[in-house]
Amino acid sequence: MPIESMIRLRITHVSLILLLVGWLGCSEDEATGNHRSSDADITADSGSDADGLHDADTTVPGDTGDDVATGDLDTGREDDADDLDADDPDADEPDADDPDADEPDADEPDANEPDADDPDADDPDADDPDNDGTLITLFDEEVDLEGGLSQSIPLEVPDDIWSLSITITDGPVTADYTVNDWFGPDNFPVVREGWAQTTQTGICYPDCNTRVVLGPGAAAALAPNNPASLVEAGAHSFRIFGGSIQDGATVTTTVRVQVHAKLVSNPPPTTGVLDLNFFFTGANDWTAETAPTDPEFQDALTDFEALYAPVGITFGDISYHNVDPSYQIIESISGGASELGQLFEESENATLDGPSIFIVDELRAGFGGVVVGISGGIPGPVLTHGTPSSGIALSYGSIPADSSLAKLMAHHMGLFLGLFRTSESITLGDIPAHDPLPDTPEDDTDYLMHPALTGEILSDWQGRVMRKNPWIRHP
Repeated sequence: MPIESMIRLRITHVSLILLLVGWLGCSEDEATGNHRSSDADITADSGSDADGLHDADTTVPGDTGDDVATGDLDTGREDDADDLDADDPDADEPDADDPDADEPDADEPDANEPDADDPDADDPDADDPDNDGTLITLFDEEVDLEGGLSQSIPLEVPDDIWSLSITITDGPVTADYTVNDWFGPDNFPVVREGWAQTTQTGICYPDCNTRVVLGPGAAAALAPNNPASLVEAGAHSFRIFGGSIQDGATVTTTVRVQVHAKLVSNPPPTTGVLDLNFFFTGANDWTAETAPTDPEFQDALTDFEALYAPVGITFGDISYHNVDPSYQIIESISGGASELGQLFEESENATLDGPSIFIVDELRAGFGGVVVGISGGIPGPVLTHGTPSSGIALSYGSIPADSSLAKLMAHHMGLFLGLFRTSESITLGDIPAHDPLPDTPEDDTDYLMHPALTGEILSDWQGRVMRKNPWIRHP
């Protein structure tokens, strides 16, 4: 069936497949397993050719211009990697009865974010070269889960905090994981208590100050990720949940938990650099050897970077890798033990501290359709390669006629960095599913993060969320 006539069914989390099997037109036993955050742009099956390719890894440094394949940008990640939140603590909790009380206008600079016309505003240390931001690890330990839940993990958050990310890895790949019961100073519920034990959708929505999701085989959370999400210096605590929303089972196991903090003494930066690892299966005859000079691929990469330019994100270094051509067609996508999870584990071969993007021919959804693209999480595991959720997979053979490879890459990288879609074409229960940001209109297909996959706009708040992710560095 030509892609012009495909049926697009978009959901926030593949977990919803099981809950919406009637709507999707498939039986429950056709869509089993654990699930991942993804696009569910469903099309009919189409054929593909599996061309062989040989092993090769290529790294190309980027520059600050339009040509992302050349230049002299430093290839290393610096630990001095970041900045601080644009969110005044008092401005992070909008008053439901006064929409103008604490919710920043997308056209106005945030309380702690300097006016572009006044470089000294709120920036007493602007000339201090040693005060340009830091990325630190606050916690990196093995944590035991008993009956699906860890003990409360205490965490002391330092001054000048901009964002916190929590990443969960190394547990059984057949389980889903997430952050639960996260409380900050004054008992503020960063992530509300008990949501993971009662969720029917795999997403903490609604009534969750920080929107988080269950992740298959590995997971992450990023806060703050909207105005209601508040992360302050001081005593925090959180728990880790492991289980499955498919059957309600929980796991007793040991996982690795890492907490990264982005700090800044100055107002937060309005720019950042993203390194990328590309993995090729031979789809569209692209390989690690040909892609660095292939005009179609390089044009898509240039257009991808241009979509991020309005929020100040440019590309740094780009690495190119091959994976086995048997991955050109992914037969199963649900759960950490799926073929997709195995593909994402190939990211252990990434050579840069950047997310991994896999180009395949087809991502088969298991009920007669294919998926256009999938992000390993919202966000994906932070600064971590080799897990069943460590990547983005894009189906080159299923790109919609009114979209492009560049838009697919930019949309799914937005998910991987922590953005939710601006609006979904379904509801969660009886509640319309929209993102939690104040400057992204509902159902506006001009926005990049709308599931129509045709838009190009990124809002100010979307840029802030993306720059808070530790994958974005600030050299």
